[in-house]
Amino acid sequence: MFGGGTAEGTGLMSMGVGGEGFLVRGLAIGGELGYVFRREFSRGIGRLSANPAFLAARERKLVPFVTAGYSLAFRQDAFNPVNYAGRAAYWFRNNLGLRLEARDHRAIREVRDHFPGFRVAFLCADRESDVLLGSRQNVLR
Repeated sequence: MFGGGTAEGTGLMSMGVGGEGFLVRGLAIGGELGYVFRREFSRGIGRLSANPAFLAARERKLVPFVTAGYSLAFRQDAFNPVNYAGRAAYWFRNNLGLRLEARDHRAIREVRDHFPGFRVAFLCADRESDVLLGSRQNVLR
């Protein structure tokens, strides 16, 4: 995945990988590992997220999702934001798709501190299977 967002009025970029597994019809569990940075790549932070997701019928070409969950942001220290998102996947073929997502990571203690962003993910899996892998990337706003 690649994406972009802002924090304290400063532009941020992020990249990472993730995957989802479907538990029952309409309910999935997913996770991702990413890296967020401002201007200097070497001064970024890692981010690990775990989320359940609810989605409409995945047999369609256009599949909307909603999700929310826990994130761990880390470098020398760590903090625990929550995240929530709305997204849609469009399947070009049964095993090739594109996901667009608007997501916000919000600090639990300081609700003013958050990282809203827009992300793009390339999906490579059988949309009918129980496992979906995505290479996610964020794009500058």
